[in-house]
Amino acid sequence: MVLVADAYHGDSISSFEKMAEAGIVGLVHKATQGVSGRDSRYVGRKPLALDAGLLWGAYHFNTRTSGVDQAEWFLDVVQPEPQTLLAFDWENNDVTHRPAATLQQAVDFALTVHAETGRWPVIYSANVARELVREWHPVLSQCPYWPAHVGVSKPRLAGGWPTWQLWQFSWTYRIAGCGPVDMNYFNGTEEELRAWWLGGSTMADGKVVLPDGMTTVDYALVEGRVYVSARDFLDTLRAAGLTQVGVREPPHLEEHRLYTEIKRPG
Repeated sequence: MVLVADAYHGDSISSFEKMAEAGIVGLVHKATQGVSGRDSRYVGRKPLALDAGLLWGAYHFNTRTSGVDQAEWFLDVVQPEPQTLLAFDWENNDVTHRPAATLQQAVDFALTVHAETGRWPVIYSANVARELVREWHPVLSQCPYWPAHVGVSKPRLAGGWPTWQLWQFSWTYRIAGCGPVDMNYFNGTEEELRAWWLGGSTMADGKVVLPDGMTTVDYALVEGRVYVSARDFLDTLRAAGLTQVGVREPPHLEEHRLYTEIKRPG
């Protein structure tokens, strides 16, 4: 399977060239934390990894603070190019024993990144996502999913995603050029990874994917809530098992037509 490493300043990397020669295709590196922290090795390691032919990504380690402020800090530091994979590390802090971001803070982070870049961030998480995203979510389920689950033959997924794109299967992987580091599989071929990383992880603005994983409908984002046209709800959405929260006309929409906020039943 295709290997992708993830690292932070405390991980030892001696040679990006040897990593690439050993079969690692991409590296997702910690860039920021909270609303003011930044990784001391992010800027220096990026050009070295790219020169070695590795795909490059940046991740933000969450805190229980404003998701909007965290996303803005992350993007300000990273200044992402289109080929930079963007990820949100959603987990409890085992060092400070502080809890992870709330569900709404994670949603706000994803919406802000999407609004600024046109891309949904990859959601990295272990138990936090499994506990908080137990069913399809109109925002977070649009984000590619990166579960962490070590010592198993396949990862246990949060209910909000039918499959995974990256899977962190080891926290102590040793390979030429680095180690021990976190290591991940990509769910596909190297060609598919490169296509996904360099653009396949984006989705058309103004579309939301329904729980069947295939159907898309027009949507509007207003104050962190997802609305779709009431007309579309009458057929496609109901068939997908969604229920209306209530038909209304949210403020500040360019097109004046009725929209309905959507959610899964239960």
